[in-house]
Amino acid sequence: MSTNIFVVKRYFLATGIAIYLIFFLVQCQERIETGTDLSPVSFVLSNPALGHSGSRLSVNPNEQSIPKCSDGIPAYVHIKGKGPEGFFDLVLNVLESFEDGTQTMIVKMAPGDYEIDVFEVLDDKQAILFASPQEGSHYDDLFGFTNNVTLNFSVKAFAKTKVKVDVLCWENYSYREFGYVWQEFNRFKVRTICFYGEVCNGFYNKWHAIADKNPYYGQGYNSHDFPAIITVEIMQEGEVVSVVSNIEWKGEGEPLCIEYLDNVDVAGETFAARLYLHLPDGSKVLLDEIPFNDAIDPESDSGGWGGENGVFDFDIGVAGGCIADREEAFYGLPWMPLPDEVILIFRHSQESYFDLELVEVKPSGHDGFKAGDVLHGWSGDDGAFVYWDFKYLAKVYPYYNIPDGKQFAGISRQTWAMIHWVVNEASKSFSATDIQHAVWKLLEQEADGHDEFIEDTGGPAALAVEHKDYIISPGDDIIVLIDTGDRMHFALVPFDL
Repeated sequence: MSTNIFVVKRYFLATGIAIYLIFFLVQCQERIETGTDLSPVSFVLSNPALGHSGSRLSVNPNEQSIPKCSDGIPAYVHIKGKGPEGFFDLVLNVLESFEDGTQTMIVKMAPGDYEIDVFEVLDDKQAILFASPQEGSHYDDLFGFTNNVTLNFSVKAFAKTKVKVDVLCWENYSYREFGYVWQEFNRFKVRTICFYGEVCNGFYNKWHAIADKNPYYGQGYNSHDFPAIITVEIMQEGEVVSVVSNIEWKGEGEPLCIEYLDNVDVAGETFAARLYLHLPDGSKVLLDEIPFNDAIDPESDSGGWGGENGVFDFDIGVAGGCIADREEAFYGLPWMPLPDEVILIFRHSQESYFDLELVEVKPSGHDGFKAGDVLHGWSGDDGAFVYWDFKYLAKVYPYYNIPDGKQFAGISRQTWAMIHWVVNEASKSFSATDIQHAVWKLLEQEADGHDEFIEDTGGPAALAVEHKDYIISPGDDIIVLIDTGDRMHFALVPFDL
């Protein structure tokens, strides 16, 4: 059996540069620091007394936090603790010309009371050579240290403070067979991106009406614009890696910020932010999927993520109706109050493919849907057949929220934008027949209701390709789908503030 003894070594410390040590998985959070009045502080390493001895088993120390003595030359100290500004983590050079190489460089710290939690001495290769024992630990009790890592000290304004700390290492009397072990680590940054949006429209009272599932009920608002309640997902390689929502505080008073991991050692990582808007009926709709990569700098003055203010600022509603500047994006309003179902009659029309006379609205009192109203309508299906002057009971769906399994549920946002341009703008210059043919053409239908091939060379459908980003404005009509049970038809509802 080998015999071991414990000795404490004192080393002279050489000048080095401050570095951050990273062990195992390291994550760093980018922060913006604020200035304050600081006072100079230095730390002095003390030689502990050797007037005591103690036994320990085999060649291992009684406390794993005390490093094994080596021939390395100390160059830095690593200090962690808490003070008046919260937790701190410092790496300081050691000055070999002062206190016989046992004093650190001077660091400025805010005045107040401090407590040291970790004090380690390291060489220039980042190896720990000495450490101060924890209060109440084996070596602290054995040697009766008073300058251990739970040492309390105070910093006074504009006064220099010197803090003495006892540090230890342990040394084997003999050695055993050994092998080498090293650690590989991954470095990550915790990145943050923020979102803030407002909804503006003339239906603000109905957005905030009492309903069991309405997240906007109880939200404060003074006008037709109010904070958007949103959920954001961060996607990487098709997988959701982070999800947050501002539904808890109803979007009021602060932006919604979401954190995600950026692997420091992998360049060119790509991500996407999915932006969902919560609606008064309790559902949510996807507004946008925004791609970005790890080259963005959220704190860049030149305008990284979210521009100079660091927030992706967007508006949702009627073009020209929002009060806030839309610095980043504008989205058409994805919700309006609609009835659940209507009773209607198909009538002949000179201005559209047919007119829809509303006989009854269930429930009643919805803007744009009142008994007696006559709405212009278009056929969404080239094979649709209707009876004139016959009452139909029909479900009502907005174009942006068609139930799964229903006709036109998979139509893209760009296609809907082109169709809205056709019925709102092209209709001012083309005949009703041209408009109906363009609607069918954009829906990728090749024949009309009489199985005749649809011609649109240079017509509204061809021109609509240039309007995939068309936004509905006040005075325009918005498409609502009328489900008669076997076919879907389009009704145009006035869309005003």
